[in-house]
Amino acid sequence: MHSGEEKGGYPFREIPREGEYSKKHIKRLSEYPGKIVREEPLYFKGVEEVADYRLSKEFFDRLRTTYDISVPDINLVLGRNDKGQDRMLMVVDKIEGQSIEESRLLPAEAKEKFDSFYASLFSSILDDYRANRFFFSDVDNSQFVYGRKQGDSEDSVYLVDVEPKSIASIDLLVSMKGGGPGHIFHDLIGLCGKTLSDVEKKFSPPQKPWKARSKFEEMRSYAEELLDAEG
Repeated sequence: MHSGEEKGGYPFREIPREGEYSKKHIKRLSEYPGKIVREEPLYFKGVEEVADYRLSKEFFDRLRTTYDISVPDINLVLGRNDKGQDRMLMVVDKIEGQSIEESRLLPAEAKEKFDSFYASLFSSILDDYRANRFFFSDVDNSQFVYGRKQGDSEDSVYLVDVEPKSIASIDLLVSMKGGGPGHIFHDLIGLCGKTLSDVEKKFSPPQKPWKARSKFEEMRSYAEELLDAEG
């Protein structure tokens, strides 16, 4: 992607335009119809803030390669907008589809795709929590889309919330919320249980994703172990 001669302050050949998105920081480039630009502010303009974006890219790349979770490809471009404000410009795949939260009915033939998606996501959260690594914490069906990116031959379940604030560490959440790791994980699996129950009801007749449900029960058992250890 071109990043030489700036256009209107942006490091692109054109000024990103607001499109059909409700959020004004999500824009489009006519030259790249299969991409969107997430214009994220850099509040502190420091090395650590930029490092957070690089860490999140590495995190979501790992979800794709290690857990086979569909995640948009992410390219990071450090630059300024047309107002001269410092921005991290996240150029990501545009996913055409509908959020799971907004979907009233999901196709029965896609049940296995949803089962695999939630089972893999829960596996990643459990593995990362056990290893005291950064984990995906923004578990909500509004962050997941059933659709496709340019070049896909069929729809998949995509995790589209790829901002740094979507991931967290145990230490960060303990410092913010208090309590111990067991209480933090208990709250987290509460979100996981709600998203899974909600998606199960969107199939007609209702479907039980057995792999994801089994992984959720494994998460719940681990939460109980942590809580017991904390007393």
